Amino acid sequence: MNAESYTPIATLENGKTYEQVFLVSNVESHAKMRTKQGKAFARLTFKDVTGEISGVMWDFGEECPIVPGSYVTAKIETKSYRESLEFQLQGFNVQEADTPLNKFDYVKGVSDSVLLSYANEIEEELMSMQDSIYLDVMGNALHRLDFMQALKESPYGITGPMSYKGGLLVHVAHSMRLIKVAIGQAIEQEIPFSPSLVIAGCALRNIGWHTTTQFQGDHLRPRDAFQMIGIYRASARYIDHLMLTCESDLEITIPEAKRQALENMCNKQADISTVEGKIVACADNMADVLDFSVASLQKKQRGNWSDELFVGHLP
Repeated sequence: MNAESYTPIATLENGKTYEQVFLVSNVESHAKMRTKQGKAFARLTFKDVTGEISGVMWDFGEECPIVPGSYVTAKIETKSYRESLEFQLQGFNVQEADTPLNKFDYVKGVSDSVLLSYANEIEEELMSMQDSIYLDVMGNALHRLDFMQALKESPYGITGPMSYKGGLLVHVAHSMRLIKVAIGQAIEQEIPFSPSLVIAGCALRNIGWHTTTQFQGDHLRPRDAFQMIGIYRASARYIDHLMLTCESDLEITIPEAKRQALENMCNKQADISTVEGKIVACADNMADVLDFSVASLQKKQRGNWSDELFVGHLP
């Protein structure tokens, strides 16, 4: 089945028949689930990014390919039951299916080719830094700590439209685009700052999502560390580890001021003390408008994003 033949769950209509690929999110079956004739049945839930639908599968057998997390081609009949839309399905009308081409109609995410494009964009920006220390730090992160893979595997948020594998990489790429605008504005305003610190900070500000979250299948769970120390502290801890690794691998000494400047990037916006950190935090917030769209945009009380980049620290 391809994308053209797929009907999202939220648009399924009562009293109709649909035959397409479904993603199984739950299977409920036990010994007592039998008809009066003794035939086994199961209660199933299918899901996609638009919602879920539950129903009954008749003639359910142990050899059936329906298990949580699997894709199946199924022919279902929809009906209204207690003010909800449900379905029924005959066992002979289901077959195991490969992961469909339109996978991201079912689970949050973007294609590998899109992630690769964003990764190349971020890496190019990082390698453009002029400060040799920050260039060494980020180069070590890329080539020794597999930094880009960490971004590809991580979400941006526990919930919301970016809470999928690679969501953090997409968010950082969006932030980088705004950072380029911010750097240009700061140079025009003759604000004394380090463009290299801004770029490095943009990449590292939210890296804590990598160390505080994990996926079990397609389901995202916070690790215990997220509950104990929060995303900001987790990002600072990652930077500490990165600095130690960089000093060990390259046999260099990173000035304490540069270390503290990078850690400062990870503070809550109200606690950031450097102009570079404020630039990064503002661009990070503006990237949320791209990532979360109208909801974030409606929270803006004044001005536009280009004005707000330097609110509070223009001369």
